[in-house]
Amino acid sequence: MSLSVSPPRAPAASTSRSAFSTLLSRGSAVPSPSPFNLMRSSPTVMPSTVSPLFEALRPRFGTYGNEYRPSNLKRKRRHGFLKRLRTLNGRKMLKRRMLKGRKWLSH
Repeated sequence: MSLSVSPPRAPAASTSRSAFSTLLSRGSAVPSPSPFNLMRSSPTVMPSTVSPLFEALRPRFGTYGNEYRPSNLKRKRRHGFLKRLRTLNGRKMLKRRMLKGRKWLSH
């Protein structure tokens, strides 16, 4: 069995790993052609490809999850027993729940 010996390595490049990190942290002199960098630099460089009609439909602020604001008055008016009695389908629903044996027929 012969052991193969690897040839000696060439000397490392003149810039070390720390020099690369300092170059990256300072930023390069040549701007990157990335569209994200173009948008960041000035808004007139890259025209908007989104239709103005679509932009009007988008929400202005990105908050979600605050749609439910409970109100007992609205709940009773919308889903209450008296509202169910007023309509034919509401009376059918109350009858089904009665036959099933539900403790609560409606709000």
